[in-house]
Amino acid sequence: MKILILKLIRRRVVRYLISGGSAAVTNLATLFILVDFFHIWYLLSAVVSFATAMTVGFLLQKFFAFKDYTKEKIKRQTALYFAFQLVNLYFNTFLMYVFVDLLDIQYLISQILIGIAMAVYSFFIYKHLVFYSSDPDKKISLLLCLSCSGTVHTEWGNKNNHTLMRCTSCGLIFVHPMPEETSAIYNEKYFSGGEKYGYVDYDRDKEPMRHAFELYLEYMEDALGRKGKLLDVGCATGYFMDIAKKRGWEVGGVEISEHAAKEGRARGLAIHTGILEDVDLPERSFDAVTFLDVIEHLRNPEQAMLKAKRLLKEGGIIVVSTPDAGSLWANLLGPRWHLVVPPEHLILFGRKNFSTLLFRVGFSPVLITNIGKHFTMPYIFQTLFHWQGLSFWNKIAQITNRGVISKLKIPINFRDTFFMIAKLTLDK
Repeated sequence: MKILILKLIRRRVVRYLISGGSAAVTNLATLFILVDFFHIWYLLSAVVSFATAMTVGFLLQKFFAFKDYTKEKIKRQTALYFAFQLVNLYFNTFLMYVFVDLLDIQYLISQILIGIAMAVYSFFIYKHLVFYSSDPDKKISLLLCLSCSGTVHTEWGNKNNHTLMRCTSCGLIFVHPMPEETSAIYNEKYFSGGEKYGYVDYDRDKEPMRHAFELYLEYMEDALGRKGKLLDVGCATGYFMDIAKKRGWEVGGVEISEHAAKEGRARGLAIHTGILEDVDLPERSFDAVTFLDVIEHLRNPEQAMLKAKRLLKEGGIIVVSTPDAGSLWANLLGPRWHLVVPPEHLILFGRKNFSTLLFRVGFSPVLITNIGKHFTMPYIFQTLFHWQGLSFWNKIAQITNRGVISKLKIPINFRDTFFMIAKLTLDK
């Protein structure tokens, strides 16, 4: 059922009907309340309810139905939309008079019939005039999809001066062109302050997630049948490593940030600075390699998976948690999804296309699920700041970054991430 809903939502006509339906419900509900509860004259009520629905409709049609997130065209689109709606308002009022006073049709039924007729011709007006794009489905070839090796992609959105592409075959979303270097992002401020990306206070922001990390380890121990030697890729200051160590795992880590790696080493953790592909580690020496909220940051996840494969013992596992681009929440929001934050997040997988990549590399998924987390108040508001760019959220994050309130744990789960364990298969 979920897959069917996601496929339907990808169709513009379906999104249009949902948007129009929402506006219609707003219209009818407002009309009913004004007429039956406040006893306002039905024609005046029709004008007020229509205007309310018009505003709701514009927002849904622009950002949801036609997935137009451009700001430079919004004034023109608003003018066209409202001019068109004034014409609709005239016809709506005139037809309501004809249907109710002349034809003696009940007012709610009249509004439904008129609304259906308007919805049909409005779709073509929106598509070819109001939200018209000279090339809305522009396809770009020659790029090779990192999941399915497809070569045809559409422009999916733009954010932070980066273009995001979507593979037409498997739905993988990725930044293009891919930045050649992103290590500068992960400086000291990334882990403390989070001015542009990252955390207000990394270790404190991770503390509410402890239960989720403990659950990760339980699933890992079930999959392996034991504890063993673990390599945590993108380990930051070693928060997860420390939890695993206390449970009886032998731990090591790899971290791109020299600042974070140094912090972790000061705590007695064995952390290598760099990226996994460049770090010199003995082959067949780990039982598990973890990529927790890391895959989306990598320029080439396939190379990281291949390196992990060489590092694992027979029967070893890789463990991944990452944003789910195939989730309902991600599909509803599109490029406005809060986990779309290039160039911090470079590649966004769904469960299916990530499984495709793993099978090709030599892994077989044994567990795919969603695990919710708890978050601190400063982390939540900082995420809103990174998502929407409003300085208001950043100020609230700083205000809540004090005293007891900074340690409050808020459970949030939009089911837009997935947790996956995959076992190493025998070489072909």
